[in-house]
Amino acid sequence: MRQPSIRILLGTALAAAILCCGCKHAATDAPSATSNAGGTSGSAATAASQGSPTSAPPGGEASSTDSGGGKQLVSPDAEDVVFLYYGLSGEDPSLSEIADLSTASKEFGRAEAHAKIEAQLKAKLDAVKGVKFLQVNLNNSFGQYDEKYKEYDFDLGTGTSIPFTAYGRNVELVLTNGGLAQSWKLDPPDAAEVLRKNGGGRGVRLVLHLRVLDAPPSAGDSRLRIDVRILDYDILSYRGDRLGRVVVTN
Repeated sequence: MRQPSIRILLGTALAAAILCCGCKHAATDAPSATSNAGGTSGSAATAASQGSPTSAPPGGEASSTDSGGGKQLVSPDAEDVVFLYYGLSGEDPSLSEIADLSTASKEFGRAEAHAKIEAQLKAKLDAVKGVKFLQVNLNNSFGQYDEKYKEYDFDLGTGTSIPFTAYGRNVELVLTNGGLAQSWKLDPPDAAEVLRKNGGGRGVRLVLHLRVLDAPPSAGDSRLRIDVRILDYDILSYRGDRLGRVVVTN
């Protein structure tokens, strides 16, 4: 495998809404996708065009399943990731402050609404306790086939991050082994068939299966992080055709 370059791809993080007296309060605005020395966004409203390495849509509500030795969170939204950070780091998420923001414009019944929203936030925080695995969809692209190493390389690197924003908090899932995971080994005939099945394009959707490692304390930094390790990932076309799978052995 060639020495990878560290890339961080900025995309779109989509925060879930919370119900407040019949109205939805959006947790954050979605940033636009760029490619830079930063991170790759997690959830997005629509799949990016082929060749543009941004994030894939979450595909529905986040769900939690037991994955032997810990819960798995499937397609987490921004709120899930933010609360996961606080659950791992042990820092105070200041739920009362979030509830204050959610009820600031409410003229009547503010105390009751505040208590209800704070209870909902507490339930969401409790729901991510014990999560050890994540499944995250990510749009990416592979380069030209390397005949020497018999592989396609994805636009991943060690330190690539997937940012999420909710309630004014920015949390990044940082891939600690992105460089090791970037290569897709294929014999030349199989590589040619993959390109044919993908319509000649190089944009794909990666379904990343991640192990949660830790969440270092922020120390006042506005960019919070959760370190994760790629265990394996499925490779899908944007039409949903399965093109292959990569298992990361190191």
